[in-house]
Amino acid sequence: MLKNKKISNEFVKELIEITDIVELIQNDINLQEKGKNYVALCPFHKEKTPSFTVNKEKRFYYCFGCSSHGNSIDFLMNYKGVGFVEAIKELSEMNGLEIVYEELNNFSKRENFKRIFCGILHEINKTFIDSWKYSFSYSAKRYLKRRGLDQNTIQHFSIGFGSIFDDKIKKKIIQMKNYSHHLKEIGIIKINEKGRILNKFHNRITFPIRNRRGIIVAFGGRTILNNHIQPKYINSPESVIFKKGKILYGMYEVIKEQNHPSKLLVVEGYMDVISLKQFQINYAVAILGTSLTENHVKTIFKFTNSVVFCFDGDQAGYSAAWRTLKIIISYMEDDRQARFMFLPNGYDPDKIIREEGKEKFEKRIEKSHLLSYFLFNRFKKKIDLSNNEGKARFSTLVSPIIYKIPGYVFKKCMFNELSHIIGVSIQDRNIKKLLKSTIQKKSPKIKKLSNQSRTISILIKLLIKNPNFVRYFPNFNISKYENIKLFGIKLFLKIFNICRNHPEIDSNQLEKRFDNDVLFRKLKEDSENHNFFLEKKIERRIFQDAMFHLTSIAVNERFNFLISKERKIGLNIKEKEEVLRITSRK
Repeated sequence: MLKNKKISNEFVKELIEITDIVELIQNDINLQEKGKNYVALCPFHKEKTPSFTVNKEKRFYYCFGCSSHGNSIDFLMNYKGVGFVEAIKELSEMNGLEIVYEELNNFSKRENFKRIFCGILHEINKTFIDSWKYSFSYSAKRYLKRRGLDQNTIQHFSIGFGSIFDDKIKKKIIQMKNYSHHLKEIGIIKINEKGRILNKFHNRITFPIRNRRGIIVAFGGRTILNNHIQPKYINSPESVIFKKGKILYGMYEVIKEQNHPSKLLVVEGYMDVISLKQFQINYAVAILGTSLTENHVKTIFKFTNSVVFCFDGDQAGYSAAWRTLKIIISYMEDDRQARFMFLPNGYDPDKIIREEGKEKFEKRIEKSHLLSYFLFNRFKKKIDLSNNEGKARFSTLVSPIIYKIPGYVFKKCMFNELSHIIGVSIQDRNIKKLLKSTIQKKSPKIKKLSNQSRTISILIKLLIKNPNFVRYFPNFNISKYENIKLFGIKLFLKIFNICRNHPEIDSNQLEKRFDNDVLFRKLKEDSENHNFFLEKKIERRIFQDAMFHLTSIAVNERFNFLISKERKIGLNIKEKEEVLRITSRK
């Protein structure tokens, strides 16, 4: 394909229109005319009675047996296993047409970047896997053997090694010519002050992180060195193709074996997933250095109706479980089930499965707490239910959570259990009235933003994604902006101050600090769902422009205040000099 161009959408539509789909399919399959349709034995699954139907008029095929369907392009891609471009070329030659290209729009450019990035990661992963052939991987092999991983498991998850001697990696990078910027963007390399290219996964065992379609979008890396100089585990940074809040490690491997598993077990790290798989726990997935998100929950319930969340048995584990419950409660339809499993202190899934084996581990899963038990039991431990005040408080705290349940029967059962605990009959319809004012107070509606407030919104979104942007404004004086009346300004100043005082903080750590802030969660969700910017330098430029705009807003507000004061009581000498400075800038 030509650089910065793509096959025209209009040409694709025209190609489908003029292609005789019956003639195309008949070249490979014996079609029999039956009324307006043509039928045959399905080429995509085994059958004895023809259920594969082709409609010439609608230019469409459909199988009533396996549900395979599509147009002429889909048929070539599915039947011959060719890519989209190859299918277009074949149909163009068949119809005697020249392929028409068009300029990439912003969306198409972004998709093109994604394809480039994924292609690079695929090639790099082959190099990481290839490292096992060489003697320098001995230490890494010894580490994996010590962790108890066998060869089949290593191959199943495509585990590799970022070699000590990085010649092969460097050769691969050199072969990619102009892609060093992309490699830096997706976190494979870093370039030091002297311009030297460094492999970020040097001396690390590598774990490719795949999306649901099996495409590699990032890497995890575990160092084989026993020192405290570098972190034990690292992940690729978030990029245009990798969002931690949307990816579950091991999901592809699970659904490749069983598209709709009876349940999913959600654990903390990829080593847990890998070890569990080796012990035939074929339904484990892991979140990647972040808390559970709504996108994770949607993915889970897309493939199963039953999920078990596994946590450490310490206070941090229980706190993480509570955050998980607050997210998943809004997705609990009547046919869904969620459980919470707590391991003994000092154990993770990797360690306990090796000590206990599959049978005992799965008994732990069976005995894990149902969501209903975990919810009620949490408050029972904190509240004295022997008096009326305690019962009222219990109901006040639990009712808003139950009310979020979308499943009618499940919600009804939970309110019945609440009634039984406090000894008072509670009706769902009465709870709705009771909670209305409370919910409105806790979840203020975000009004339509002015241009000035939109600046604050952009600043917050970019700072959530890039906390280190504060370093470009070392002299930013927070106190000068504290009294500005702008929606979101207090939240922005708070985030800015935290990022400045904690230079190493990342998006996930920021999220934990603002877990209960409604506006923060809303803006973070917006920034995850709408990927506006492609390159870091563009994001930085927008952030800098927005900061300059904020400065302008502050100056204008101060000017208006001074003019108002002048009219009422007059200004002192310093204030008059300040007005002069402001007007000389304008």
